[in-house]
Amino acid sequence: MARPNKGPRLELNDRGMWEVRWTEAGRSRRVSARTDDRQEAARFLAGFILEKERQRQPQQMTVGAVLDLYLTEHVNAPDSPVVDKVRQRVIAGNLNGHFEHMLPEQVTVPVLKQYARLRSVGSVGSGRARSPSTIRRELNMLKAAFNYAVKTRRYGHDEVPYIPLPGGAAPRDLWLDESESEAFLQVADERGSARARLFIHIALATASRRRAIETLTWDRVDLEAGLIHFNPVGRVQSRKRRVPVPISDRLRGVLEAVPEAERAGYVLGHAGSITRAVEVVCRAAAKAHKNPKFLRVTPHTLRHTWATQAARAGVDLYKIAGVLGDTLATVQKNYLHHCPEHLRDAVDYRRAA
Repeated sequence: MARPNKGPRLELNDRGMWEVRWTEAGRSRRVSARTDDRQEAARFLAGFILEKERQRQPQQMTVGAVLDLYLTEHVNAPDSPVVDKVRQRVIAGNLNGHFEHMLPEQVTVPVLKQYARLRSVGSVGSGRARSPSTIRRELNMLKAAFNYAVKTRRYGHDEVPYIPLPGGAAPRDLWLDESESEAFLQVADERGSARARLFIHIALATASRRRAIETLTWDRVDLEAGLIHFNPVGRVQSRKRRVPVPISDRLRGVLEAVPEAERAGYVLGHAGSITRAVEVVCRAAAKAHKNPKFLRVTPHTLRHTWATQAARAGVDLYKIAGVLGDTLATVQKNYLHHCPEHLRDAVDYRRAA
């Protein structure tokens, strides 16, 4: 058993000089008071104790320092579970535009409401008006940064402000029906870039998230087994899970059409954002089919499209959850209303009797 720590005390050394001695983690420590006078040594001891206490006290930090700490030690750490580090840095920049020089106790509910109001009209941060869901995500990061500072004992619990989160907006129920998704694929094949074409085919066939497809590498595409492993080895699974997804017959044809010499590195050529390339296809599809709905399509719409079409086709919700990497509760919440038969027995109970 380790010996209990002893607090600082004065003791004479062999040369008759006073020393401050104490134990720390079971080990003896000492520092010379550089005097043989007892009163001077006592004053030295008092100063030593005050300095030790000051070092133990959590330091006052600005909100900017809290966010910088969170980014440096948590978000950018090699073993960080954070998936989209770029987004976290952008959010920190938006928050710093309003809170950077404030102290934690100055982050009051009225100040937080003011931030939400200014972000909703684009008067702070990136300069663009933002939705309640985006503002909620940003304030959630601020809350996480404060909690991290507490966890790492940068300052005490009493300095952490209360951060009420605004309600998120209702999810957009935008999806493409079978004819629309076929039209979208046709435009992608005819007018989209090679990256956009591959992305759209993979997204509509696997329902995987944008970043999972952008960072997909050919060594995780197993054409022989008919399986794509979206989660790379060593990546810690986040709440947005990446799961292996079977390769459909149609997608297999698209992937096998890629020349062997090009099947190295990233499937899309590089891991950069695909959003603008998809937007080009969206504009082309809207123009070709006189359908403005295509202008509202985002990469995430393609994931929602697969899940909605699967639900409407009567695919078991457990299987849909398995492909999406979501919980059954999440799938039921978002897609149960698209299932045509899930309440059929209820409305036809008389005939059944």
